[in-house]
Amino acid sequence: MRDLPPGWEWTTIGEVASVQLGRQRSPKNHSGSHMRPYLRSANVTWDGIDLADVKEMNFEPDEAERFELKPGDLLLNEASGSPNEVGKPAIWGGEIEGCCFQNTLLRVRPQGVSTAYLYWYCRASALGGQFGEAGRGVNIRHLGKQGLASFRCPLPPLGEQERIAAAIEEHVSILYAAEASAEAARVRVEPLRERAVGSRFREGWQRIDLVDTLERLSDCPHRTPGYSPDGAHLALRPRDVVGGRLETAHTARVNEAEYSQQIARDKPRAGDVVYSRELSYGWAAVVPDGLSLCLSQGMVLMRPATVRAELLAAFLNSAEGRSQAHRAATGSAHPHINLRDIKRYRVPQVPEQDQDELLGDIERIEEACERLTDSLEFVLRRTRALHRSVLAAAFCGQLVPQDPNDELASVLLDRIRRENDARATAQTKRTRKARAS
Repeated sequence: MRDLPPGWEWTTIGEVASVQLGRQRSPKNHSGSHMRPYLRSANVTWDGIDLADVKEMNFEPDEAERFELKPGDLLLNEASGSPNEVGKPAIWGGEIEGCCFQNTLLRVRPQGVSTAYLYWYCRASALGGQFGEAGRGVNIRHLGKQGLASFRCPLPPLGEQERIAAAIEEHVSILYAAEASAEAARVRVEPLRERAVGSRFREGWQRIDLVDTLERLSDCPHRTPGYSPDGAHLALRPRDVVGGRLETAHTARVNEAEYSQQIARDKPRAGDVVYSRELSYGWAAVVPDGLSLCLSQGMVLMRPATVRAELLAAFLNSAEGRSQAHRAATGSAHPHINLRDIKRYRVPQVPEQDQDELLGDIERIEEACERLTDSLEFVLRRTRALHRSVLAAAFCGQLVPQDPNDELASVLLDRIRRENDARATAQTKRTRKARAS
């Protein structure tokens, strides 16, 4: 356990807040005379409470008293398959009167401490995976009421809690703005690349049918091969060429027998263009040297005859090329492009003497876009790292200065304990009186 700054104390969440697991959902509560809205884990997001889909179930009056939310309550995800999602918190602002909560959530009601401070501490513990580590279970980690109540928490003086929460919000709002700007810019890089590459294919060049530029155009047998994790051959699917880049790190593999069936029509070779015509359709990539691969369902092979393979792929991935794919695609649940429509794509007939120069221009555009993307992804990684650093500094006393005039956390903690004892005693008396009557 790390040392705390002077005036701080270690406590548990259950000592400075009441912790309550939500009401279990049951078929008998789907209807009744006391229907109330309730929140579940889907309503708690990293961006706050999402009220787009709020369910209802029956809460008897005594249950409503126990599970009703009040403004300032914290709601935490009780369980998740991802350790960094366990305990994800949000603050309830009283947006729906009489709203309750389900047992996929834990309610934390601060008592004598800053709600904002406790929220940020819970957020830091969720993001850092500490709640997940404290949970039970293998595939799904459950934090549970007891797990959360016994979770240790550094407690500064009350005045410092409020200063820490305000400082976190100030720093994080700046980081969120930077992250949002970088993400918006990153999303715009691909459309920018498509337009920039497309602009290099001159309007004055004659457009002809794609099939007239090819030596061969074929798709794979209309079957999904049996995949083998240890297979010697790659089996390309549409997901492997998204963005016009051949990504083989997670490509499926097939054994020799399956490979032989998949190459019955054509065996892909270096310099061919592979093209996706289903699901994530309309992306092309050039087959490099040194890969033994075949096509799986939803892929097309093109063998250029009159144009460089890199230029054909670049055009198909440009704004002009992809717009033709979008126009040709049919089906909403399972979008696909028919082979006959691909054959009729209109592509520029690039003069042979212009192809090397055009390819150089396109490579420079691709490299510039790649550098821009790398820079923006660095900014995103940096802002997220700074976010974690701000939270780490906050809860070890390094984010704001200590004030010697603040009431010590030990004094605050003694007062909270006395108030908790008084509440417990009063509750015991009420319970005995109810039983006696």
